[in-house]
Amino acid sequence: MTSATRYVRSTPTTDSLTALLSHLARAHPDRPAVTDGVRSLDHRTLDAAAGRIAARLAAGGIGRGDRVALLGPRDARMLVLLHGVLRSGAAAVLTDPDWSAADLARRLAAVRVGRVLATEGGPGASGGSGGPGGPGVEVVDVLAAGPDWKGGEPAGEDPAYLSFTSGSSGEPKAVAVTHANAVHYARSLAARLGLTEADAPRTAHVTTLAADLGHTAWLLALATGGSVHLVPDHEVRDPAAFWAALRRAGVDTLKTTPSHLTALLEGRPAGAPPLRTLLLGGEALPRPLAAALLDDGVTERLVNHYGPTETTVGATCFLATSARQLPTGEPTVPIGSGIGEVLLSLVDGVGRPVAEGAAGELLIGGRGVSAGYFGRPEETARGFVRHDGRRTYRTGDLCRRRTDGNLVFLGRVDRQVKVRGYRVDLAEVERAMDGYPGVAGSAALLREAPGGQQLLGVVRLLDPTAEVGGLGEYLRDRLPGYSVPQPILVLPELPVGPNGKLDRARLGELVTRLVESRAESDGPPGAAGEGPAGAGSAGDGLAGEIARFWAGALGLPAIGTRADVIDLGGDSILAMRTIALLRRSGLRVAYEDFYRYPTAAALAGVAVPVAPAVPDPRAGGTLEGRQLAPAQRWLYRQKSLQDVRHWNQSVLLRCRAAVAPAALSAAVAAVLERHPALRRPLRPDGCGEPRAVADLDPLSHSRIPRAAGAIADTVAGVCTELHRSLDPLAGRLLRAHLFTGPPGTDDRIALIAHHLVVDGLSWRILLDDLAHAYRAALDRKRPDLPPTADFYRWAAAAPPAPPEAHATAPAAPVQPGALSWALDAAATARLVGRHGGGAGLEAALLDAFAGAVARWHGVPRLAVEVETHGRDTAGDPGEFLDTVGWFTAVKHIELDPSAGPEETARQLREAPVRPMDASEGADGAGGRPVVGFNFLGTFRLPEEPALDWTVADEQAGAARCAGGDPLYQLRLTARVVEQRLVADLVYGWPGVAHHAAERILRRFAAALAGPAAARPQRSPLSTSGQLLHARVAPTARASVREPARVLLTGATGYLGRHLLEAFRQRGAVVTCLIRAADDAGAVRRLADRRAQVVAGDLERGGLGLSPAGLARAREARIVVHAAADVRLVASPDELESANHTAVRRLLDWVDEHTPHARLHHVSTLAVSGGVDGPPRRFSEADLWIGQHFRTPYERTKYQAEQAVRAWAATGHAVYLYRSGHIAAHSRTGAFQANIGDNRIYQLVRGYLLAGAAPSRPDTAFAFSHVDTVAAGIAAIALDPYAAPGAYHVETPYATPHDELIRWTAESGHPVRLVDDAAFAAAIARAERRHPTAARLAAAWAQQEERNVLVDSGYTTGVLDRLGVRFGAPTQQWWAAALDRAARTGYLPPADRTTCRP
Repeated sequence: MTSATRYVRSTPTTDSLTALLSHLARAHPDRPAVTDGVRSLDHRTLDAAAGRIAARLAAGGIGRGDRVALLGPRDARMLVLLHGVLRSGAAAVLTDPDWSAADLARRLAAVRVGRVLATEGGPGASGGSGGPGGPGVEVVDVLAAGPDWKGGEPAGEDPAYLSFTSGSSGEPKAVAVTHANAVHYARSLAARLGLTEADAPRTAHVTTLAADLGHTAWLLALATGGSVHLVPDHEVRDPAAFWAALRRAGVDTLKTTPSHLTALLEGRPAGAPPLRTLLLGGEALPRPLAAALLDDGVTERLVNHYGPTETTVGATCFLATSARQLPTGEPTVPIGSGIGEVLLSLVDGVGRPVAEGAAGELLIGGRGVSAGYFGRPEETARGFVRHDGRRTYRTGDLCRRRTDGNLVFLGRVDRQVKVRGYRVDLAEVERAMDGYPGVAGSAALLREAPGGQQLLGVVRLLDPTAEVGGLGEYLRDRLPGYSVPQPILVLPELPVGPNGKLDRARLGELVTRLVESRAESDGPPGAAGEGPAGAGSAGDGLAGEIARFWAGALGLPAIGTRADVIDLGGDSILAMRTIALLRRSGLRVAYEDFYRYPTAAALAGVAVPVAPAVPDPRAGGTLEGRQLAPAQRWLYRQKSLQDVRHWNQSVLLRCRAAVAPAALSAAVAAVLERHPALRRPLRPDGCGEPRAVADLDPLSHSRIPRAAGAIADTVAGVCTELHRSLDPLAGRLLRAHLFTGPPGTDDRIALIAHHLVVDGLSWRILLDDLAHAYRAALDRKRPDLPPTADFYRWAAAAPPAPPEAHATAPAAPVQPGALSWALDAAATARLVGRHGGGAGLEAALLDAFAGAVARWHGVPRLAVEVETHGRDTAGDPGEFLDTVGWFTAVKHIELDPSAGPEETARQLREAPVRPMDASEGADGAGGRPVVGFNFLGTFRLPEEPALDWTVADEQAGAARCAGGDPLYQLRLTARVVEQRLVADLVYGWPGVAHHAAERILRRFAAALAGPAAARPQRSPLSTSGQLLHARVAPTARASVREPARVLLTGATGYLGRHLLEAFRQRGAVVTCLIRAADDAGAVRRLADRRAQVVAGDLERGGLGLSPAGLARAREARIVVHAAADVRLVASPDELESANHTAVRRLLDWVDEHTPHARLHHVSTLAVSGGVDGPPRRFSEADLWIGQHFRTPYERTKYQAEQAVRAWAATGHAVYLYRSGHIAAHSRTGAFQANIGDNRIYQLVRGYLLAGAAPSRPDTAFAFSHVDTVAAGIAAIALDPYAAPGAYHVETPYATPHDELIRWTAESGHPVRLVDDAAFAAAIARAERRHPTAARLAAAWAQQEERNVLVDSGYTTGVLDRLGVRFGAPTQQWWAAALDRAARTGYLPPADRTTCRP
């Protein structure tokens, strides 16, 4: 006889789960309680957060006896919500994100849920209710501030959670597990494993919380003062990433199913350290697998854990620490003996005990037996029966008891099976398939596969020609995901035996042959995904190699070269492995090609050889025949220039006819096409090949106000930023900008060119070409701009560069002062009539200027440097008359002001022309004159009625950088523009006092116009580089501005939340567009009561806005798009939808509803991709640099930038922000990203495990703090003078590798710098126990580089002027970051006793 067996009683001090957590919060407040790679909460924080959620629920009327559903991804936030519901006394209804909306609604309705809480929006959280008339979904910020819990603890008999299980009825059936049940299980399992609070195990959570398999990890941690690490789903599905995640988190205890573990073992590194405890359950455990786990060192202790959901997770255990302890006569490991107060009985069909060693149905009694099925008294009565006077559960499992007392699982008394640890009733699956229209019969069966049992479906159709494509979706609405067969096969007839019943053995044979034939099939010609013509022409060589690789990876006998690998189970991991395989063979395919061409033949057809390494003309080196011109060489030698990018010339034009943006864009492109010098990258030692015009994005747009003073202010501010944005290294040497305003306000065109490629005559050519091309574009004709001679051919014939002069002591820093004086048209006409408009007028102006300066200096003679056009100094001067470039040469003249204009004219004619970089000066001392003079001649704008342009009154900003203006003590520039002589004096203050400069220019004016000459005007900005202006228009910075109205997307993301705060700190009124069904749901999801929100969806037409939401969104004058799918490895279609299509939809919406808003698009430095060959620079002026992309994320973000740039060209103000690694907070070291996936932390972990790091003095790390990135974007977005274009919001600081290691050591971590040989030995020793971490650390040095050098210099300067500065990383900050990583368990804690002060 087999009698009931009673085991040692545990004596818990409480029957409440919440009391266990409260105890840990008091006893071990700082111990980690829950982590997920992004978040880490200690017991104190978890307990407090749970209390606030309970208080929130109580305030809403939720308490004992209620049900609260929990929706969201399986992460730390979900456990916080769970504990909050438990604290409130309500029962948690845990759901699975994979359930369909219909299935979710059925389940929640079945248990009459009273509240639905979610950690974020998304499927299941956006539907608005739990079913017809059901409760709305509340998105909860689990760590938000709120009232504390003032209530008591739940009673032991109160339901803690409801867990759905399978049944033959086809209706959802939920098991009600009480607090007492769960506490008994947690304490009993801990006692069986011998674990106490002194052990504090670190458990891994790897399965859904919606099934009881997922409760072991958190309950065991709760009973032992340990912690639970929720391994993200993407790592659970990736074997290599899974074991790396466990190592990073310091996991020592794992619970999963045998089939899941078998798949995971494929990625386990050889020599990985063993787990302390491995619990397997949910399926029969084969003895060979168990023996291998112990013999191969996967675990120190193996636990076969058994128990139905109805008896609270687990009821029995069998423990083994060596393979010798596994019974040899059993094909599967015994399920063991009962834990805690579990009662186990074996009975026959009428409920009588069976004989010793006989098979019987297992009845389970004791404190673990649950309350039954919620709301189903009849089913509860059938499943829960009295036996020997005690309440027991009929498991339906056949078992026998061994002589050692352990039970052995034999099978089922019904058709329930286990698939990946989930209970599946095959009859329930068949009933669901039979309900699909057109199905005449069905069967569900299991097939043994290398990775475990596979659930398949077979159907017979009433119409053999019908399709079953919708059957899968139909089933997902009625069954949980694990119960949906895959694949579903169609047979003309289902085999039956002699008795007319389904012959399941024959059916299994038919299904096996059908699956294997599908894999080996080459598919029909022209199948979907066919590559280019001759996709099979790659031959069986490459296509066969790919097919064999896929077959091995998927565990199939063979795969045909035209079989669809996606249909056979190919996923993102296989995609990456395939890319790596081809890369090793010298071939490349894009990530999305795996999905676009999912057959071996098609993929082989699109594989291309890796481009050979070729010199990048923009990366360095001088190309033959591409030497710089003398003036260019001169500029690069000016040591005082603080920014060589910012030394420009500009023209600002006012158009009385409205400018067509598209026509202007085409005209600017035509000018660039005609003059390659405007798009050649430049370096001090030469130039590169011209960039494609399409890559330069030369035209930008913005709005101007109506008031004249505000126009001048805005134009000057924006143009100054445009000046600063030029980039010779990138070939961005010309920018055009169109200012448009409200009706009645004339448009302005600003043309800004680097002085390296233009001079005074070049501007006449550029304006003529622009007017001609604009007219052609308006007439829809191709601009007929003939080719010109190459400027660099002229430069090659110029005199060679002289040796550089010896370095001299730097001059005292000066600031530019500027005065302007204009002669009216009548007086100018008289002056030109007297001296002529050319050389005679130049001599008269120079003579008057020299006299004024000499009188101020008190000297009889004055040395002056006079600019000349220089085109006749090399080659055939006639050949370059219509060529754009910096041809300028100079003449050094020593003038006697008393000699008169005629003598000055003679000296001008006879003085030799000198290259600008000639070093010897006219004073014979080898220096240059400190006084400069330049007469630009007479400017007449080309006649173009379509533009009706004139020289604008406003100034086009500051054209020169600090230290580069002035380069002379005094410099006079004069020109005749719009029939008026205009002269500017720029001087260096304080070397020249303001009053002295004004006296000089007044004497100059009096010499030309007599004592009645107008007084000079002081210019608020330096006029250096301002080629054309008729007068100086004063600018007045606006002192009061209305608060900016901002529409922000992506506010719920990591960067988005910081952006919201940064905008608010700067006084902006921010409306957040949040994905939600309504505004109330949007408020709950953002969980920020101060924020203004509107509900919408970027993936819906009209952004999914309600009429009220649309009205609010349309108020925005700044649109900041920060929403994106940032998963590096995800479905290309999903990334395309979120990152590209959604952007286009947003652009369309802005066009329709707020066309004058400025768009600020948050992109990424990942758009730079990677390049072959030598490194290439990637600056704000770049987008296309010949890169390739490693992931669809990079490609879709690149495509989004292309779309935004194309939209900008139609007349919109657009700003793009690129950042690379957005690092931890600058003050706290808090890092939301998955620490274990971060390269720097992986490297440091490997170093710490090895106790050594190689000295790398040439290596450095960059940390762009998230709060500073957000502040930078907000500052630029709110700056009314910010120039449209791209910004690299990236730290300018690089932390040297060796310095970082010293900081690490001084923070209490045992690591030292060693040479390469010593490091190799240390990492080899570490690899024996920590192979993954050690190999990762060693591998980073060998990783294929992107070969992209990011240049953020322009943006760094912009942010500095706006008061936003990245802080240099400090040892204290790094110590805080290390401490955060240690608290997650990824890094070992520091030994504070060894910390240096």
